[in-house]
Amino acid sequence: MRSFVTVETTPTLAMTSAGPVTTVCGEITSVGGRGGDGNIAEGADGNDGQPEPVPNPMGFGLGGSGEVSRFQCIEGAGGQNGDDGAHGEGPRGPGRITAQGWEGNRGGV
Repeated sequence: MRSFVTVETTPTLAMTSAGPVTTVCGEITSVGGRGGDGNIAEGADGNDGQPEPVPNPMGFGLGGSGEVSRFQCIEGAGGQNGDDGAHGEGPRGPGRITAQGWEGNRGGV
């Protein structure tokens, strides 16, 4: 399970990742890879941890791939339609004849 912490900060254009972490267990020393630096558009790849297992068919200890800005922004999807409006009032009065023909009165007039 992953947990996330929200931290309010001042917006910045670039972030430097944390350095590697070293763990010692008996005679074995393990060094985690440094995370990738990032900026407003993309993130760099992380570094590999050491020592890497040999053989390593599952890719344990390899640095992660950063997010690159190869994707274009796309327009967002349209929202849902709103409720129908109320019916307007019907016409009042007989209307009139104009040079263009019959013209009814507008509703509520």
